[in-house]
Amino acid sequence: MSTMDKISAGRLSSVAVKVLLTVIFVILVVIIIKPFMAGIKVNAAQRLTKQYLWQDAQQKFKAAMHIDPFDASIPAGFADFLKSISVNSSDENSLLVGSAKLYKRALDLDPFSAEYSLRLAQVELELFIKSQAKDGSLLADALGHFRLALENDPNGFNTSYSVGYAQIPVWDRLNTSEKKLVLDRLRYVISAKPWYGESIYSYLLQVTKDRGLLKNIRPIESGQEIREKINRIKRIKQINPGQLWQGKSKDGNNTYENGNMYWAGTIDVLLNAPGGKNIVKIQARGQAANDIWPYMIVELDGQEIGETFVDNSEWKDYSFPVETSAGLKVLSVTFLNDSGNPQENEDRNLYVGEARIIKNE
Repeated sequence: MSTMDKISAGRLSSVAVKVLLTVIFVILVVIIIKPFMAGIKVNAAQRLTKQYLWQDAQQKFKAAMHIDPFDASIPAGFADFLKSISVNSSDENSLLVGSAKLYKRALDLDPFSAEYSLRLAQVELELFIKSQAKDGSLLADALGHFRLALENDPNGFNTSYSVGYAQIPVWDRLNTSEKKLVLDRLRYVISAKPWYGESIYSYLLQVTKDRGLLKNIRPIESGQEIREKINRIKRIKQINPGQLWQGKSKDGNNTYENGNMYWAGTIDVLLNAPGGKNIVKIQARGQAANDIWPYMIVELDGQEIGETFVDNSEWKDYSFPVETSAGLKVLSVTFLNDSGNPQENEDRNLYVGEARIIKNE
């Protein structure tokens, strides 16, 4: 190789090294330095938020997005911030609109995020509810983003709860398939965590006034639950406690006394039934909250024989026809929709008194 060739090769090698170093530097800036600098701005924004310096916090969020425009969490965090300060703000609507735009930006950057879809849907739904003209496009956008959240997280508990519960206020604006989706998600939630049913049952009744919907969201009993019920009935018949209501709240933490049901759950009593067509009579009274009375489901030996609101604060007989064989039977009452309204000092409770089975003449 000639001297000139060696010099040219050296120059090419030097250029290659410089290019490589430049590429490495750019990669470091994009992957490490820019996210780090953006994170500093976001942390500063969060500190300013806690100090109620909201204008300064907004500037920090904007700076963070400018530094790292590809991090979806930054516009999502900015959107959370705008939504939080919109409460009781005279500029509430514009803050919510700004929040929605930022959630859309986050979702564009991370289209498979169920969380961003949910947050966007909730803001769009809030804007719809607050709008004077009830803009139908806002509702359509919200419902579409709720569905997208489910597509991205079909079995997520929080996603299902948010999708179902958030749409209850617009129940009358939903079509048949949309209502079916809401009920399906609510049933899924109650199946996974039964104690969520207390608030869901109460809220659904409060908004829709349709007690028939309670059946639609009540989970189908699993094989294990059926076996547990059968074993409970067997134990009660063996103990033979007579005319004494017994039972615990649904969470198992509280024991009922004298049929006073201050919590959602089930109580049982053992009765001697004549064979044939009979009427089960249960004496009960209730306390309402949010204009909704306690709702009870009645079973005989584990089979549902009726359900009703206990819509009177005075003792009253509630009757349920049944056809059964003669012998000892376990009568069960389940209080479904425990809730309260602390602002009005209201507490929904169910009180169950005497129960009897008589011939249906």
